[in-house]
Amino acid sequence: MPGLLRLAGKRVADERLLEIASSLGADVPFFIQGGRAVGIGRGDEIYPLPDVDRRHMLVVSPHDVAVPTKDAYQWLSPQLTNDGGPTRLMRFCALCWSPQGGVLSNDFEAAVFPRYPRLAAIKRELLEQGAAEASLAGSGSAVFGVYQHPAKARRAARAFPQDQVFLCSTLSRAEYRRKMGGRDLV
Repeated sequence: MPGLLRLAGKRVADERLLEIASSLGADVPFFIQGGRAVGIGRGDEIYPLPDVDRRHMLVVSPHDVAVPTKDAYQWLSPQLTNDGGPTRLMRFCALCWSPQGGVLSNDFEAAVFPRYPRLAAIKRELLEQGAAEASLAGSGSAVFGVYQHPAKARRAARAFPQDQVFLCSTLSRAEYRRKMGGRDLV
């Protein structure tokens, strides 16, 4: 959305931009801020986290799997989605990719993988192809692997000829801001 505003030469107050982003989807406000962060509630309450070293990613989106987000949330265990105090899911987010070496995991995997074994197989294959870590992306339908070197991620992509694959790298908050035209977003 900030990129679209930049292309159009328009400016919108940060509060209004977050409001519009929230109406588009629960996780959209997260992508306005950029960098590493924790999203609380519907994803519109965002807390920045310290940057970590660049990671190289391979995202695999299988052609034959579509996980309905609403269903995935219904499959989650109630202790992960309660309304009283921080859930295990939120506490995990604060640790994910910590500079101290937090372990990457996703609580949706326990709910989604039994229903979509192809996603579990993709995760196993990413790890076999040299990913340092791998996880279901959000509630699905993609799975991503984290690589120390972009060449390893490119080689691993060849293991998924029937699927959509995306090679990318993480950005620090400062890099994100530069790419978005230098504007301090939210």
